Amino acid sequence: MTNPPTPFQTMYRLTIMLGTLTVGSMAAYRYGPEPESLAGLINEAVEAISSSAGPAVAALAEAPAASFDSASFTADSALQPLEAAPAGGAPRFDAAVQPAAALMPLEPEAAAAPIEALERDRLVAPLIVAGATRADVTAWGRGDRTVYRATASAPVSADTPDLERRFDAVGTTPEDAVARLAAEVRAAGLR
Repeated sequence: MTNPPTPFQTMYRLTIMLGTLTVGSMAAYRYGPEPESLAGLINEAVEAISSSAGPAVAALAEAPAASFDSASFTADSALQPLEAAPAGGAPRFDAAVQPAAALMPLEPEAAAAPIEALERDRLVAPLIVAGATRADVTAWGRGDRTVYRATASAPVSADTPDLERRFDAVGTTPEDAVARLAAEVRAAGLR
């Protein structure tokens, strides 16, 4: 007894079948018979089906034969513009649905001023004293939502100076962020 197919197998088989049908229909369109000879094939198919199916499909045999007159077919006759809406007629859209209004652009808030190099050196000095080898303070955000992020790296031990641990802290002022980070570096006691 065979196992039923898994959902993946079913989807895989469905994908293969649909791909085959798609490629087959594209090939038939590209390399298939011309429309004039296709009309004859359709008529023959209808006759074969009606003769094999009997009276149930007899109505198909009585349907008018498919024909294609390439002389009367032009690109202009196939593409017709839409009729113009009558002056007093109903509009071609639903009046209850209104177009979406664009939002007014938000006023840009003033960006936090970058921290000058001398100010940065003054701020990171407590981190260097606490044992950090690299330290930095940057402003994040805009306007009244500005916070300051202090980052530092310190060696894990004196035996492995190349192996460093990274620290960071956030505060509402640069001094607050540095104080929090210095306390964290001292508490780690890596040196």
